[in-house]
Parts: sequence; structure tokens; C-alpha cells
Amino acid sequence: MCAVAGFHLLGQAHAQHERRACPRALNVALAAALAWLLWPAPIAYGVNRLTNEWSVAINSTSDSAPAVGRDGTIYFGTWKGKLWALNPDGKRKWVFQAGNEIKSAPAVGLDGTVYFGSRDCNFYAVGADGKKRGEFHTGAWVDSSPALARDGTVYFGSWDKSFYAL
Repeated sequence: MCAVAGFHLLGQAHAQHERRACPRALNVALAAALAWLLWPAPIAYGVNRLTNEWSVAINSTSDSAPAVGRDGTIYFGTWKGKLWALNPDGKRKWVFQAGNEIKSAPAVGLDGTVYFGSRDCNFYAVGADGKKRGEFHTGAWVDSSPALARDGTVYFGSWDKSFYAL
């Protein structure tokens, strides 16, 4: 039964009123259902704020998403064509120089090989030691981030309108 202004409706008036939605009851129900949106929640379990553990001056812009190897090494590319490898504490491990910007997020294979594309139209494989293991030339920029299959196949796309499996 819907109460209007503190009074209960009786008889025929009540029956007619029950056939219509009670706006006050709907508003209260809607507010209760959506209240969880306003409830403060931590970003992650037990974490209420982010803090800066360390930072590294790379003297370039980077919009490459990082990848983390099995040993904790952090890999990312820069607009100056450098693939950086950092230890988990932020100390520089090595830097590999490609021919142009790296917008591709690297991918790390089970053996530690790091795969990424560059705007020099090449796709690279760099060892965990920072030495080039191979490169594959495409007809245009390689901004696509690679995907690694269980069988070792590496997939990526290029601005040459081709999709590659190596």
C-alpha cells in the first residue's frame, strides 16, 4: 500500500491509486538502489592512495605501455626510439636504440626476448641482455603492440595495412 502525505487511501480510491506508480516510493527506491555509486571505495584492497616509489629521467616522451618480464625487469619505449630496461628498483639495466619512435608496447617472451615495433618500419626482437636478436622490415610504421602465442608465434600489425605472424 502506498502512503500519500501520511494517509492511507481506502476503498475505490485506494484501488485506483495502487494501479498507478507511487512517485514518492519510486524515488526512495531509486535513491536507495543508486546510493552505492556515491559510497567511497578504495582503489585497491588495502590501498587508499598512490605514492611515488621512484622515477627515472628518460629525457623523452613515452606513451608506450610498459611490460614486465618474469624477473621483474620493466620495459618501455620512448619517442626518441629507445627501448628502456629498468630493474624493479628503477635503476637502468640497459637501453636499446631503434631507428625512430617507439609507440608499441613491448611484449616479453618466456625466454626473456623483448618484442616491439618502431616508426622506422621495423619490428624488433631484443634479448634480455639488450642485444638485438632480429628485426623484420615492414612497409610502414609499426605502432601495434605485439601478442605472443603459446607456440612462440608473434603477431602484430603495421600501418602498411598488413597483419603479420612471425
